[in-house]
Amino acid sequence: GTSASVYVLELGNVTTFAAVTALSAFITINTPQVFYSYLVPRGWAYDATFITLLGTFNATTAKTYFFVTVDLSNYPSFTNLMKCVATMIEAPVIPVTEFSAASALYVWLNNNPSTTNKVAPMAKRTVTAVTAYPLRGNGSLLAILAAANINWIGTGAEGGISNTLLYFLKTKDGRDASYWYSVDWTQINLDLDLSNEVINGANNPVNPLYFNQDGINRLQARAQATMNRGISYGMVLAPVTVTAVDCARERRTVSGI
Repeated sequence: GTSASVYVLELGNVTTFAAVTALSAFITINTPQVFYSYLVPRGWAYDATFITLLGTFNATTAKTYFFVTVDLSNYPSFTNLMKCVATMIEAPVIPVTEFSAASALYVWLNNNPSTTNKVAPMAKRTVTAVTAYPLRGNGSLLAILAAANINWIGTGAEGGISNTLLYFLKTKDGRDASYWYSVDWTQINLDLDLSNEVINGANNPVNPLYFNQDGINRLQARAQATMNRGISYGMVLAPVTVTAVDCARERRTVSGI
């Protein structure tokens, strides 16, 4: 695709353990939440240090995700509490140039929400240049993988479509990836828009933002506008009503402290 760019993070010709340690430092010390998602090498799914690292990104406010290639021997190491992980199992035979999990990352990053480009469910999105996991003889296996929230490449034959598709692009906690994408969008944009309102209000001598009922009403209206935008972008289910603590009650709370 051409609408989103990626960076390559070079961690050096080192052991997996050393590379995972370096990535952990990069994320948590140097650049927290600068990068949204990471596509990691296949071998990392075998590394206990990496699996431990994943456990630190499962809070609803974490906003960091990992696209991981698993196989039949190591996928049970990834629990259904890992909302930060999208696991992909590749077809048994693929070209040496193929990296199937990259197609899932592409779908995830290629969203560009607007009123004319709504965020659709990410399950069954079409992908190219990847190999479908063979359905014949693998029906029971794929059912087991689906129950474990493991993703794979399939086809659109059931719907008369020749494209390869993502089955299903869920995070490991079983939610369609669009759920956490939407949760993150809401958190980021509420913070951004409310901060913008406060900063502008502090620098507007004509219409300052005060800690009074009018100020609370303005912030409430700005948050409501953000949520309405999320609805129009297909990420928030209507209706949403933003409420706020009234000024008199808030002042009583503060004086009580």
